[in-house]
Amino acid sequence: MVMNTGERMSTKNFVFFYKRDVTLGASRFGFVVSKMVGGAVVRNTVKRRLRAQSRLLLQSVSDHPTFWFVARCLPASASADSAEIYNDLAKAFSMLSAKQAR
Repeated sequence: MVMNTGERMSTKNFVFFYKRDVTLGASRFGFVVSKMVGGAVVRNTVKRRLRAQSRLLLQSVSDHPTFWFVARCLPASASADSAEIYNDLAKAFSMLSAKQAR
């Protein structure tokens, strides 16, 4: 749903998809981490970092509408540290939410 009809933005590490949804009770984050990123340990590490950084991002954004936000990880995300992941998330979130506001 979100990946087909939402707004899209790419960075070196991720492809982000964003769509507002007023029917949601709370905002949702989703992560797609394929085997191209690495083995199971690497994929789980990337997902764990994404979950932690998305929680921080959600706490820093006040009065946000409910939305779906999906991150599809590219192979380069395996070597990304937490700060780089947060910067990519914040940049994508601000750009995509601004597009949806129009």
